[in-house]
Amino acid sequence: MILLKAIGAFFVKIWRWIKETAWVQPLLIVGAIFAIIFSIPYITKWAQSFSGEGSGQFFKQYDVSINNEEFTSGKRVTDGDNLAQDLYENSLKAYSDEKHATKASDYKEFTDEYGEKFFLVFYKKDNSSSDNIESGLRYLKENWNKANYNLSANDDKKIDFNLWAIDATFTSDNDSDYTITIGGQSAFNRFLYTNANLFNIAGPALSETSYRTRASVAETSYDQFGLNNTSSSTANVLSEFPLPCVCLVDFTDKALSAGRGGLSEILFSVSGDSELDRAKLLLNMWNHTDEFSTTNLFTKQD
Repeated sequence: MILLKAIGAFFVKIWRWIKETAWVQPLLIVGAIFAIIFSIPYITKWAQSFSGEGSGQFFKQYDVSINNEEFTSGKRVTDGDNLAQDLYENSLKAYSDEKHATKASDYKEFTDEYGEKFFLVFYKKDNSSSDNIESGLRYLKENWNKANYNLSANDDKKIDFNLWAIDATFTSDNDSDYTITIGGQSAFNRFLYTNANLFNIAGPALSETSYRTRASVAETSYDQFGLNNTSSSTANVLSEFPLPCVCLVDFTDKALSAGRGGLSEILFSVSGDSELDRAKLLLNMWNHTDEFSTTNLFTKQD
């Protein structure tokens, strides 16, 4: 009781001194104002974490795990490895189909597991470029096929919004178990190393897309995605993988018959002044086989 009284008396003296010392009061007011200003970003981030709009929160519900993966090329251990290797095998088949004779039914085992058509995102938390991709995809998903927003998928049949995401900043339970001289110790670098065959075939294929030519995207980005950046030293190939990026995987009959099946499109950034603008760009990628569009940079022009 005596201790509490002593503490109370101390704070009373401090308060009395502040009230009686005129020059202290303006300093306290200014300090309080600056404290509020500097705390706004943290308060905003805290509020967003509850609203589901914080960095990576939307992607989290579509995350594919790369936890506890092994440092062995082609080894299937995690859900992420399974997705990557399944995508490699099926994309290789689609890329090799020179006569465009395969059909969606030929990929049924894959599409039953992951869907005929989906976005695949490699993202980084607390990264402005990733946040742009995330906001565009969130807006697109919330307004999918709603006429008021002109965000309609131009598919032969109704296909729901579909997304898979891999967090490149994820810390695995076994990050310290392996030393990777190329790129450094991280779950995502081991994921790239383990599944390099997917990126090795996808990089060159994506560099041949209409979008790369029509949007004048530097070929270096495709080399880096393919883990084949010949202008860089071997030690930097993994660390130079372009992050973030969003891909389109398409095994619909429409894409396969047009020779655009498999891992078929990629964006290394999603530009736009608003969520709607970014959503429209992503929708254009989704509608990459729309032969009637004259403005969509993803469509093939004769």
